Amino acid sequence: MAAREIGAAGIERPWYEADLIISSLTGYDRSRLHADPHKTLSDEMVPIFLEAISRRAEREPLQYILGNCRFMDLTLAVGPGCLIPRPETELLVIESRKHFRRGVFLDWGTGSGCLAAAILQDNPESRCIAVEKEPKAIMWAWKNLKNSVLLGRCLLWHSGDPGRVPVPGPGLEMIVANPPYIPSGEIPGLMPEVSMFEPSSALDGGLDGLDFYRLLVPWSAEVLRPGGVLILEIGDDGQAREIETICSRVFSVESLVRDLQGISRILVLKKHGF
Repeated sequence: MAAREIGAAGIERPWYEADLIISSLTGYDRSRLHADPHKTLSDEMVPIFLEAISRRAEREPLQYILGNCRFMDLTLAVGPGCLIPRPETELLVIESRKHFRRGVFLDWGTGSGCLAAAILQDNPESRCIAVEKEPKAIMWAWKNLKNSVLLGRCLLWHSGDPGRVPVPGPGLEMIVANPPYIPSGEIPGLMPEVSMFEPSSALDGGLDGLDFYRLLVPWSAEVLRPGGVLILEIGDDGQAREIETICSRVFSVESLVRDLQGISRILVLKKHGF
């Protein structure tokens, strides 16, 4: 019944998603569920399960319903007001490993705190300034950094204005960012889980998707030390070319990384000086 309701809403792999919801409620993994197919939910769990199925049939993201998602080797709490971390964003963490080991880095638009947490975990001698303008997202980031025992090395800063962000005198070693980069006109055509439920402020990059790069790149040139890196998630080749034009006087392109679909996804820029 549950899988049929989810499937009728146009969701792929409805049986799998129903299993995940039951697993979340019972604490049993999927193999244990299938090993005992006659096991039933308790009377207390039935209405919770039915509500979860109804929410998913309305296309609310499964991660919001489960209350968590995986990113790298972290389990992160997520919910309304917070962008759900994508597998593509893990490429940003992987690229950071080539350029950063210690010192202070900044995570612009931290959202769930996924980038801040993963990079702090990678680099025990590092500290982070994690900037976010949405109050709900700040709460999720705080929770995730606390649960990961990383909060003591991270300053969460509530702002959308780079000029108000405290930066140490010597400058930053690295800035990472997954800013909004979807052109405004494309957002209504996204899958309902995204367009209806995830925060538009984390998606909408303006008319051409580049508004936040125009804000972030010049500021990064001011606060990065010479030789520091700016690592950006982007939407496609066209955006990569435009960003290169914005930053060409101060930055050189270190690499352009494509995701598994062949789409340009991570742009690594190095500030001139070394």
